[in-house]
Amino acid sequence: MLRMPLDALLEYNAKDTLYTYELYQEQLGEFKGNELEAYNFLHSGAIAMCEMSYNGISINEEFYLEAKKDLETERDALIDEINNSKEARKYSRRKNKDFDYNSPKDLQVMLFDVLKLKSIKETKTGHSVDEEVLSKIDIKLTKDIITVRKLNKMITTYVDGFLKRAADSMLHPTFSLHRARSFRSSSADPNWQNVPKRDPKAKRITRSGIIPRPGNVLGELDFSGAEISTSCYFHKDPTFIEYQTEGGGDMHRDASAELLKIKGDEVPKQVRQCTKGVWTFSQFYGSYYVSCAKQGWSDYPLLVDNDSNPIQIRDMDIKDWLTKTFKNQKGFENHLKKFQDKFWNVWFKVYTKWKDKICKEYIRKGYIETPFGFRFKGLMDNKQATNYIIQGTSFHLLLYTIIKFWAECKKRGLRTLIIGQIHDSLILDIPAEEIDEVKEIIAGIIPKLHEKFTWMDFPMGYDLELSDVYEEGGSFAKMTTVKT
Repeated sequence: MLRMPLDALLEYNAKDTLYTYELYQEQLGEFKGNELEAYNFLHSGAIAMCEMSYNGISINEEFYLEAKKDLETERDALIDEINNSKEARKYSRRKNKDFDYNSPKDLQVMLFDVLKLKSIKETKTGHSVDEEVLSKIDIKLTKDIITVRKLNKMITTYVDGFLKRAADSMLHPTFSLHRARSFRSSSADPNWQNVPKRDPKAKRITRSGIIPRPGNVLGELDFSGAEISTSCYFHKDPTFIEYQTEGGGDMHRDASAELLKIKGDEVPKQVRQCTKGVWTFSQFYGSYYVSCAKQGWSDYPLLVDNDSNPIQIRDMDIKDWLTKTFKNQKGFENHLKKFQDKFWNVWFKVYTKWKDKICKEYIRKGYIETPFGFRFKGLMDNKQATNYIIQGTSFHLLLYTIIKFWAECKKRGLRTLIIGQIHDSLILDIPAEEIDEVKEIIAGIIPKLHEKFTWMDFPMGYDLELSDVYEEGGSFAKMTTVKT
């Protein structure tokens, strides 16, 4: 630096600043209508996201170190069982080498040459041995291999992912607004939006080590059915809107009943929750009945109750109920094909008309604009054209809430911190004595969103969950919904 020619350096920096400013002025002239307002909104949101990252998330590193040891012990014991299994010994005798459970080639030979099993799915390189195939082969060997893969993911992706990025027992994930094409947020180092929710064991382990600061509780402010409600503001389907209003019924329960051929009052809560991913959300995001059947046939049998027992449907395990009712995945798929037609052309026919309308508008104009002034341009298929506008707008309602909430906390001098964000929820670290004031701030923002944004036909619902205080073992794994 001392040998660098000072005049040349200063001239370079001056030109860099001047030309950048001139480009900025030129770019401002390109904004039209709501675009400048959209830019300013996103800029304020980016600042809030930076402060969120700076505040950081407190974790219990000792818990994760102990969890890693336990997971590795469990994994290594299973690997020993795989290596010493009768199948592995048979493979060694036939091929004159040890069986490598982690090798797709060895697994292909094991299943379809040594054990003479029937191939379920073919790829360009031969018989498929992905998780879907292994889950359908009902032998201990394949079950153990699936479990080992899950344990490895828990160790490397989640536990190690947290430990490697921890500094003084704090995580500082990056939250960005400039990467997702849908104008939603993204997260990295670690990906906070990838904390498991479906797998009970992975959820318990990853969330148990996320803790509040001393004297604090963790809070999760969650928009209730955010994207579902936001979709109503666009398509205005009366049946759909009725489902979203109090006393209007339960869409996920009714869909579960249709999917499993049972009555609504026979749907366990775990099945209802699973149906969100298997069917309702998948259908709204453009999935086809074939993929829904594939996911449902795989996910429903894995559901367990609070005591880790298989979910029961009419006094039988849900897996047995599926087999008894539909025989096999193809039978389940045929059933879902009929329900998909009923779902879109009977239940939500107005929604279907809106999807057709928005796709034609995109073809005619070349873009789709959201109420916040953001435009989706470029090549999009029908699924993207109808999803992005809902996903982006739903997140922007949350982002507006985050900006207003954080500004009010600073105005009041509160020690409450915004520490994390998922697409439809905000994670808070709240001093116990500030809980009531935090509730008050939230109640002054979310119920009034539809007054600020008049295109919202009804208020956005929300829930607030709180953990116990730090000293009483509070963690992100144990959250309780509180009255707001």
